[in-house]
Amino acid sequence: MPCRQFVELLDPSLSVEEHLGHVNKRVEKLKKAYPSALSSFVHIIPRDAFYVIGYPLATTTERSRSEVPAFWDRFFEFDGPDKLGKIAEQERGRGIYGVCTDFNCKSGEFTYVIGVDVSKPKDMPEGMVQVSVPAALYAVAKTVLDAPAIHEAWDFLIKTWMPEAGYSHAGTEDFEFYPEECGCEVWVPIK
Repeated sequence: MPCRQFVELLDPSLSVEEHLGHVNKRVEKLKKAYPSALSSFVHIIPRDAFYVIGYPLATTTERSRSEVPAFWDRFFEFDGPDKLGKIAEQERGRGIYGVCTDFNCKSGEFTYVIGVDVSKPKDMPEGMVQVSVPAALYAVAKTVLDAPAIHEAWDFLIKTWMPEAGYSHAGTEDFEFYPEECGCEVWVPIK
């Protein structure tokens, strides 16, 4: 089924705030139609471009559900947060990202990067990579800090919420954000 585009997306006379107001009304209707706890945490948020510097893991959609949690375990075991903290800039938001980049639709291969955001490109320490995340409109689901719950959030956004809301994946980087406070936010670019 082709993606339904909301008429507001095609109307250049609407401001971003007006567009988001219309979209969020539809989101509220979707929440009523899917009253699970997860659907109540989906928001539409525009975000400017940013950079993430961090540690890469080459994986596939098939292997990622086991490899990514193990990668996070190694990250904490080998003082990853302290090493990334030295790269993070004081003016940037606190938290760590898990960015999915370089996705190959045919093979399912992609790179998962655990990193921090920086305001501009930097020289990278050995063993790290830099990802440029473009500006986009995102569907964001907040969930608890638990691997099965995070997987459920991804599945809900991509397999249920986006098709029902009339959106499709924008084809750019998606990511997890882990604020210092706790929990996880799954950010999926939409069009």
